[in-house]
Amino acid sequence: MQLENPQNLHVPFGGKTVVFGGDFRQILPVVPKGTRQDIVNATINSSHLWDYITVLRLTKNMRLQSLGQTDDYSELVKFSEWIASIEFLNGIKCSGVPNHELHLKVGTPVMLLRNIDYSIGLCNGTRLVITRLGKHVLESKILTGANAGHKVLIPRMTLTPSDLRIPFKFQRRQFPLIVSYAMTINKSQGQSLSNVGLYLKNPVFSHGQLYVAVSRVTNPKGLKILVCGDDNSKNKQTNNVVYKEVFQNV
Repeated sequence: MQLENPQNLHVPFGGKTVVFGGDFRQILPVVPKGTRQDIVNATINSSHLWDYITVLRLTKNMRLQSLGQTDDYSELVKFSEWIASIEFLNGIKCSGVPNHELHLKVGTPVMLLRNIDYSIGLCNGTRLVITRLGKHVLESKILTGANAGHKVLIPRMTLTPSDLRIPFKFQRRQFPLIVSYAMTINKSQGQSLSNVGLYLKNPVFSHGQLYVAVSRVTNPKGLKILVCGDDNSKNKQTNNVVYKEVFQNV
């Protein structure tokens, strides 16, 4: 091939067109005793050759085209779409990105996962309650902060996870919300609440977590703490993890 074009010496396969066949929904390469990361790294889209590949997508399920004329075509289309909807990607759950499926109804308390509009209080961590459901937008009422009681509209957004443990990049178009009957200690950091119920089935495990949890409340009468073990036995004390060395030069 380089006799026809000397530049072919520097491109994959000498400039020849090579067709790869495969479906990432199906069985991935087998790596004996390999971890999940080893298997993902063995796929073709993890190869250095992937930058030179053009992806061609089939738009029809060819297996269903051979069925008889008496079969209900609409049912075959639904079946084909159902097969295509089983994706590995839909099952991924990671921090900062809503799940593929959100089961909501009017009255459901939710938490915002993105900064949308700071001027009206739509920031990461803001809690809301659903007041109306739409296909492309949700109406909700702010529960906390200076704008509590105001009704706002939450649109669907294209979100990209920032979790570095995921060995590939993908986008998910979803409402930036998560169902939130309660929140984690880290998520509550920086918020001021009139009532706080702290459920410590397990002791805190990181520096400052207990301090953050009890300091969110604006009135000591609004603080309730439940400390219990795996056997649901009530206790009167819990561990407070503090790294004292961080205060040595303060």
